[in-house]
Amino acid sequence: MKKTITIIYICLLAVVPMVFAHAQILPGNGDFSNVPGIGIDAGDIDVTTTPEFPSAFETVTIRLDSNIIDLNRVSITWYVNGARILEGIGQRSITTKIGDYGSTNDIAARINVENKTIQKIIDLSPQDITMLYQAIDAYAPPFYPGKKLAPTEGIIRIIALPNFTTDNNVLDPSKGVYIWKRNKKALPGTGGYGKNYLTIQHDKLRGQEDISVRASSINGAESGEKLFSFIPAEPKIHFYQKLWNQPNFAQSLDGGFTMNGQSTTVVAVPYFFSIENSLVDDLSINWSINNSPLLIEDLQNPLTLVLNNPGSSGKNTLGLNITHTKNIFQEAIRSFMVTFLENQSEE
Repeated sequence: MKKTITIIYICLLAVVPMVFAHAQILPGNGDFSNVPGIGIDAGDIDVTTTPEFPSAFETVTIRLDSNIIDLNRVSITWYVNGARILEGIGQRSITTKIGDYGSTNDIAARINVENKTIQKIIDLSPQDITMLYQAIDAYAPPFYPGKKLAPTEGIIRIIALPNFTTDNNVLDPSKGVYIWKRNKKALPGTGGYGKNYLTIQHDKLRGQEDISVRASSINGAESGEKLFSFIPAEPKIHFYQKLWNQPNFAQSLDGGFTMNGQSTTVVAVPYFFSIENSLVDDLSINWSINNSPLLIEDLQNPLTLVLNNPGSSGKNTLGLNITHTKNIFQEAIRSFMVTFLENQSEE
């Protein structure tokens, strides 16, 4: 019995040294580059660009970070399109200007760690998005040459047009993948493949709506993000003289006018109200003269006012108040001065 115990004890002593013979003490400073079987490569270095999605000809700052290497203690050399532009210990960032849409800046950072050189490649190209919007229900007169502006509670459509390239071609908006957010909140069911537009009604409780979109190619290799801030417009009123049965849009009467004829017709034209049916149905129209209510006889054309010369000189202030019958925050008030001259009949 005693001999058996002795044999087992000898075997244990023989095994224990073999186990510790393969163990190594790893460095405590986080640098494993000289440890067999443990290597550092470009994947251990992170890249940050500011702004994250630059536009054409914009200045961009590129910064390197790592949890493995102390980049403040190593030599870093930067190349832009093959030209060396910066070199030195701890040179973790550079600032450069990118080119036009469709171009690419080839940027390389070479990091010297011990006796090893790690190369980090960054292909930098414009990745911004053009954001447009349409006022869907805002009114403007026919042939209005300007852009219709959406009022409070108006319906708008935001359109995203990516400016970055994929497969050497500018990304077709209809073939991108989109993720929409409204005031930093995701909008489930609005984005997806080809969904480069978003239709919303302005929230009357918000002075400003922040709409953001992230667009990317199908494979996700190229992407961009853009924020669009929408501030509703105030509805307006302009006054015109009626000529040949049409408002004379070439010259407004907003600053007042002098009337020396027997009569003239003034037309008030509202701008940027939300119109679902018609001006008469959707708007409440109230005229005044010298701050007193003015009764309109032609209820079918309440925006048209016929002025007759009283035959004596004088000045009168004509005012108009227009409010939306449903959207109470849509309102416009405007007035203009009419100067009457005494009619002088020929003798």
